[in-house]
Amino acid sequence: MKTVLVLACLAPFLIGSSRAAEELDPTPVKRWIAKQAGVQSFYSEFEQERQLRALKNPLVNRGKLWFQAPGSFRWQIGDPPEAIAIQNSERGLVILNPEKMTARRYTMSELREEERARGASFLESGFPRSWEQFESNFKLTEMALNNEVWEATVSIRDRKTAVALRKMVFYIDASTYDLRGFYLRFRDSSSITTRLLKTQKNPAPESGRFEADLSGYKIEEKKAG
Repeated sequence: MKTVLVLACLAPFLIGSSRAAEELDPTPVKRWIAKQAGVQSFYSEFEQERQLRALKNPLVNRGKLWFQAPGSFRWQIGDPPEAIAIQNSERGLVILNPEKMTARRYTMSELREEERARGASFLESGFPRSWEQFESNFKLTEMALNNEVWEATVSIRDRKTAVALRKMVFYIDASTYDLRGFYLRFRDSSSITTRLLKTQKNPAPESGRFEADLSGYKIEEKKAG
């Protein structure tokens, strides 16, 4: 599993805006950003749909995500988990394959090198904490309201990222301004749609949530890039 694909599920260019960029009203995006500014941790259950050119029907699976600022998270998909990624802001990232009982481990410096090499450095900071941070990573290209959900389409300013990741859409609830999900379309025409089914903001911390139990796993120390 590629590290950047895991991070992208933690939640980025086909630009087809019907209006000029200066006419777009960014208010829904700004309200979403403002609402999450005080969130230091969250838990989310999600459904992920992957469209691949080689498959007629999409692959659909469910997963869970825990996040703790400044940079710790636990991401797993499948029940029982088919893949697990745990990042500790001090010790780095571990990606586990429970079926094969194998794991890859990255230090934080190796992880940053991997992100830069794949053009995904903007993923380090997670979701934006301010409009200025959002604009430093994305350019808003289209806003559309469909079924009480704002669809905010963006292009990605980082050129390396834009080569692999052609389109990103944030889905924002028009009444609560909570994030409902996001869409990623890649260079090979594959895509991932992530729908947030249940979210808890600032839940009580759980001991050991961001620690990887590697008992019985074959560890592969691999430098990224």
